[in-house]
Amino acid sequence: MLTKHLTSAMIEKDPLIVAQHIQEFNQPEEMQIGVVGINRQFAFNTDIAVPEEIFAARKEAHIKSDEALFFYKPLKNERRCHACHSSGDKTRGMIVIKTSLKKAHAEINETAKRLIFFAVIIGLISEIFLIIVIRKMILNPLDTLHQGTEILRTGKLNYRIDLKRDDEIGMVASRFNEMADSIEKSHIGLENAVRQRTKELRAIAELSSEVFKGDLTLKEIIEQFLDAITDEMGYGYSALCLIDKETGLLLQEFKKGIDDDVCSIEISLASEHPFIKTIREARPVIKKAQDIGAPDTFGNVVIIPILSHQRKRCWEINLCTYENCPAFNNPDERCWLINGTLCRSPQAVAGKEKIYGCLHCNVFPVLGVLIAGKTEDIAKTSLHSIEILGSEIASAIENQRLIEGKEEDIASLIRLQDISVETIRDLNLNKLTQSIVSSATVFANMDAAILWLMEKKDGRLHLETVSNIEKAIIPDSLPVEESFIGRSIEEERPLETIRIQDVECLSGLIQSYGFLYMASVPLKLKNSIFGCLTLFKKKDFFMTDAEKAVIRLFASQAAAAINTAQLYNDLLTERDFSGVVLTNMATGIMVLDSENHIIKLNPIGFGILKIKDYVIGKKLTDVLPQASDFLIINSNFNREIEISDGTDVIPVGFNNSPLSRTDDKQAGTVVVFRDLTEIKKLQAEAKKKQHLEAIGKVVAGVAHEIRNPLFGISSIVQILEREIKSEQHRALLQAMLKEIYRLKNLIEELLLYSRPSKLDIREVDLNVLMEKIKHYVKAKKEDVAVNLIINPSVTIMADTDKLTQVFLNLIDNALNAGSRNVDITAEQKKGRVVITTKDNGIGIRKGIIDKIWDPFFTTRKEGTGLGLSICKKIIEDHDGSMEIQSTEGSGTSVIISL
Repeated sequence: MLTKHLTSAMIEKDPLIVAQHIQEFNQPEEMQIGVVGINRQFAFNTDIAVPEEIFAARKEAHIKSDEALFFYKPLKNERRCHACHSSGDKTRGMIVIKTSLKKAHAEINETAKRLIFFAVIIGLISEIFLIIVIRKMILNPLDTLHQGTEILRTGKLNYRIDLKRDDEIGMVASRFNEMADSIEKSHIGLENAVRQRTKELRAIAELSSEVFKGDLTLKEIIEQFLDAITDEMGYGYSALCLIDKETGLLLQEFKKGIDDDVCSIEISLASEHPFIKTIREARPVIKKAQDIGAPDTFGNVVIIPILSHQRKRCWEINLCTYENCPAFNNPDERCWLINGTLCRSPQAVAGKEKIYGCLHCNVFPVLGVLIAGKTEDIAKTSLHSIEILGSEIASAIENQRLIEGKEEDIASLIRLQDISVETIRDLNLNKLTQSIVSSATVFANMDAAILWLMEKKDGRLHLETVSNIEKAIIPDSLPVEESFIGRSIEEERPLETIRIQDVECLSGLIQSYGFLYMASVPLKLKNSIFGCLTLFKKKDFFMTDAEKAVIRLFASQAAAAINTAQLYNDLLTERDFSGVVLTNMATGIMVLDSENHIIKLNPIGFGILKIKDYVIGKKLTDVLPQASDFLIINSNFNREIEISDGTDVIPVGFNNSPLSRTDDKQAGTVVVFRDLTEIKKLQAEAKKKQHLEAIGKVVAGVAHEIRNPLFGISSIVQILEREIKSEQHRALLQAMLKEIYRLKNLIEELLLYSRPSKLDIREVDLNVLMEKIKHYVKAKKEDVAVNLIINPSVTIMADTDKLTQVFLNLIDNALNAGSRNVDITAEQKKGRVVITTKDNGIGIRKGIIDKIWDPFFTTRKEGTGLGLSICKKIIEDHDGSMEIQSTEGSGTSVIISL
């Protein structure tokens, strides 16, 4: 509009009008108007600039800045403008309008405030109107519905509302009343169901308290539970079937109001019977009676699996390490339904359902099934109570089996004690080890067993003995590093496996006997491994924790028995060796405790001290007061005491030393002693021999000097005897000759005694020699009896003439002692020949028996006293010995050992 007025004023050629219009519309703070000519010169209001690009374009345009809005209107060179202007240009200039936005913004804000005010007023009025309308039309009915809901919530389910309206609110009220009717009916049904469940649970609780407190058998407990199912829970019949793990059958054990048409007596676990499916799935199911092969009249059946309360996953309870097994860490715990598990051996599953092998596993939770039925429908919601009852039945079964298991454990422990007593009764190692493997086979219910003993020298397991197996197909030894057996030794615990084909070292044995199960039990005592016991079975088997504990105890007992037997045998060997040493020692050994009681004395010691074995345990000074020096520890060796037994005095040489304990305190005294009687005799004989040798040298010299003059005297006397005629003188000369001959014989005996013997040693038949001597004696004195008791095969190496001289001398002495009966015996003893001559003469007085070997000692007037001395010298020259035993009045025995 503004541009039209300005354009018209310009066409009319009235600049004042144009200026007036511009003046009217120009407001310094609101709007400014300017006109720019074609030459870009401002005709009016030169304060407004025109951008070059807009002027060049010569088109309408507008530009907005933060403070103003610019409008650009070109002045077209119309025909009516040609009166004053050339027609060559399309435009003659441009009108520029600058409008300030500040005031526009203020007006807009003011207008907005007015509009908001009016809107608030209108809103308040509308809300008041709506509240009035809604409260009357909607809120009051809703309050009524809410009040009814609150009343229903408090339990007054018979409350209803009355809204006589045909609109939606009335429909809501009608639906509310229908809902109240449904809630009331449901509540009545729920209340009845709760009463029934409470009744059932109370009956189960009371029954559980009664049966578990009472001393009832499992049969009585189960029968009471089945009675509760039919009498308290509204079922018409019930039965309990349990799994027999040995036969793989589901057996009907108990029933109530049912016959075998509903529950077969025996069902194979390999069948597709619904009971077996329930066992496999381990979940309760509801079936029609005809689904389990029963008549329709039996209605419906609920099948509840009886589940063990000891439920773990297979790798947890069996300590499985087969991480690549499909059942390992599988969230579905029913591992018996998973094929290809690594816990099964190929032999065990060949031709059988997998479940058969799983029956003996500790993981398998199903004990059997509980069956209950009635003609009415069975709702799944009603299964809770009977499941609880099934859990109680499982508790009763496991409790009974636990009691039976404990009784079996007690019986096993008693049997183990009996076996232990029986095995250690005979500590012979071979018999003991055979008894151990035989007992282990029976005790652990196995088919065979092998006992390996650890050899410390090479660190290998060596085959000791077997039970029910041929030794020929078993290696003599195994390295401890062997995979299965070695692992049980390394881990020091029993291990079992049905992957028996992996035990390569015993593959021949396993294939020959068809074993499917193997257990390895280390024989450990304290920190020592004595060996290993391997057990075998020809069918699938897994030991329970209790069985493992008992077999570990058996192995410990066996290790203790083997250790005891080895120590016992070592002690026997040591004892036998010590006994042989002590028995065969020529010296006595006495051991005294710290209080000087006799605790050990070897046999020779009893003989030396002339005491009996009852003195063991008594004080030495009480038994043998004269041996008190035994108690004095002295560094001097070869001390002597004299022991008297009342008749003889025995010289005893001894030395002693303290018996020290590990704490360096004296635990007692060890005394080593010996009888010095023989030594004293030998010393005396040595002295005597030296003395006799000295005498012999003198005698030999004297005899040699006397023999020649005596020969001359004898010759002179013989000459005189022939020449003298007087009988009186001749008698004197004969007496002289007799004495000369006696002196001559004495000299010969002295020379014989003093000179070394020249022996002609030959093999001599003792029987022939003695017969010859007997003949000599009989020829001399016919009234003398010489009795010979000599083995025909006895021969000796000796000088016949010398021995003849000895025995003739002994027989002559016997005859001189008044004996007319001489016994000569000969026997072989320890490589020597002992010849004994025994007479029945007057014997030898006790006071002179020690002097009879002395030269020149004689009890006869005509004797020289050299006979026995010469005899002893001859025997000693034969490396023999000669001994005389005589009792006065009872005869004399001479013992010669050659």
